[in-house]
Parts: sequence; C-alpha cells; structure tokens
Amino acid sequence: MQRIGIFQIQDQFTITGRGLVVLGQLLEGVVKNGATLKFEFEGENILMQIISVEFADNVSEKKSWVGLVVANKNEREKNYMQDKKIKEQVAEIFE
Repeated sequence: MQRIGIFQIQDQFTITGRGLVVLGQLLEGVVKNGATLKFEFEGENILMQIISVEFADNVSEKKSWVGLVVANKNEREKNYMQDKKIKEQVAEIFE
C-alpha cells in the first residue's frame, strides 16, 4: 500500500442506512473512494475502507469539513467503533 494522504479526524457519527462517518480535514494529499483509512486507537491499528467522500459546511462556524463514509470489516468492529468516540486523531490514507 502507498500512502496518498493524511486526514485529521475531528468527530464521528452514524447515518442510518449509510454507516459510520468520520468527519475532519484533509491535511495533505488526496482522498478517494476505495482507499483505506488507517489510524491507531486505544492501542489497536484500525483499517477501514472509504466507501464515499462527502463535503459539509458549517455556516455558523464558517468551516468546511470532509466526511468519509467508511465500511467496517464485521459487525463487532462496527459496534466497537460506534461505541467509541474517535476524536482528534490523525489518520493516514492508503491506496
């Protein structure tokens, strides 16, 4: 795998019918559907496939965010990631 970007995770939330969304800023490089998001969380290396790249504006704060809809490997990982709040993490993006 080759690193193609660095992403600053600010928050996460779940959209019913779509899945887990990781919200943040692209710090370097590119992000695209099918790429892999990799970061360390509670001593574990987490790998998630990016299935959709979205864009969000917060007009009141005058900020723009990138939302990455990610796929979990299995139901256990999905539940684990929904229960834990990922914030202020730096993730690498691989292709």
